[in-house]
Amino acid sequence: MSAEVWEAHDVYVAFLLASFLSFKSSPRASSPEERAQSLWNQMWNMDSARDSPCAPTDYAHNCPWNDWTLPSEARRRTAAAKAANPEPGLARIRVGVCRTPNSQARGEQMVVAFATVAVDADCARALVLHRGCQTLVAMPLGRTNVEHCGSIVRLLLIGSSIAPVFLHLEDVQRRDAFSALVA
Repeated sequence: MSAEVWEAHDVYVAFLLASFLSFKSSPRASSPEERAQSLWNQMWNMDSARDSPCAPTDYAHNCPWNDWTLPSEARRRTAAAKAANPEPGLARIRVGVCRTPNSQARGEQMVVAFATVAVDADCARALVLHRGCQTLVAMPLGRTNVEHCGSIVRLLLIGSSIAPVFLHLEDVQRRDAFSALVA
């Protein structure tokens, strides 16, 4: 672990993943008498249709505990990606998309998204919020009013009746990076 320069969070995640590997469900109840002994089976699994194999040997790939990227490999990939694309225009900032400016204070769920700036065919810059491959919103920066109020950013498309978009930025570094991105 010291050679990988693991942090406390990495060790905790490794512990959780090892716990998954040690889990094995009980064998499938084969008779109605055995199923009747379990309250869960009585309510939800009377015909054993919900039983599925879940031993560590049943998961070969596409599971975090089998295909987890080590911290050193993640840092190497990040450094290689930054070296391959050094343009500052390719930056992305993690944001929380909120319903209202006080959603975060009330503990409401936020959608985690990434903010980037893209240039369209007319060479106009647009702020794009995306989640994975799905674009949540694209707002031309020339027509977008950006208001900062602490950790909340209000985005309003000027001359539009569309409701404003509120973003929660977790820390000062993200707020500064977001300000530089939309400047």
